[in-house]
Amino acid sequence: MSHINHTPLRLSAPAIRKAVALVCSAATLVSLAACGNSAASSSGSGDDANAKTISIAVAANSKPLSYTDDNGQLAGYEVDVLKAIDEDLKDYKFTYEAVADDAETVGIDSGKYALITGGYFKTDERVKKYLIPDETTGISLMKIYTLPSEKDIKSLDDLHDKKVAPISPDGGVNKLVTKYNAANPDKAITVTHQDNVTMAQNFQGLVDKKYDAIIEPEQSFDVNAIKKSLGVDFRATEPVEVDQQYFLVSKKQPEFFKELNKSITKIKKAGKLKELSEKNYGEDVFKYDTQATAQQ
Repeated sequence: MSHINHTPLRLSAPAIRKAVALVCSAATLVSLAACGNSAASSSGSGDDANAKTISIAVAANSKPLSYTDDNGQLAGYEVDVLKAIDEDLKDYKFTYEAVADDAETVGIDSGKYALITGGYFKTDERVKKYLIPDETTGISLMKIYTLPSEKDIKSLDDLHDKKVAPISPDGGVNKLVTKYNAANPDKAITVTHQDNVTMAQNFQGLVDKKYDAIIEPEQSFDVNAIKKSLGVDFRATEPVEVDQQYFLVSKKQPEFFKELNKSITKIKKAGKLKELSEKNYGEDVFKYDTQATAQQ
């Protein structure tokens, strides 16, 4: 067994002064490093460095709902709403990830995301799977888009025997058409279901006379950008349905959900959602709220 030499080490006075100076210098560096780490960990709107991080997925390319601007920053109506909530909830700080629609639902179901956005409607299936706030965070104005020459198309009744662009089997448009067809079997709308179809593809189909009409929520895409890209103007009907939009929250986040619920009610009452709607959509969409279809 080895032995430790306990013989005391004797240092001269100059050596002692030098050692003390080195220790103080090291302590100063440690202190500065600690301050730097504290600042980094408290990034975000939470005042407390221990604020709980909430991972959020937003739609990657759904201007004006959410998108990446020319500076590489996330922008859009739902992003602005989330930032207002984040500012209000001092015990939480939000991190964002822009992903495809299917990646959002996979992520929240797996526990990767606490909250997802994307202009979601309230459905029976979503009520069973997720926590949905009491207050709506947006209003969807469902409209029919055609070429300017198709003036005879004004409502869903006019789409019988017309060629309608493909729709997602899981979205709000499918819900609308399915409900309409059940109530109007003699005027049923024929649709094709297709995942991951882009707005640009559908509008190009209008230009090519492949389709007569497109049914889409006005708030879910940038029609002006499509007009500019294709060099063609399009006509939109009055809303054929008004729906309420909600954030979806994981059932694994009950405490956060309670605070989120309160915050949405607070900022909506203060007029913040109206302000953000006017900023991103050019109008207050909440004026249509009284026309919203009763959720099933």
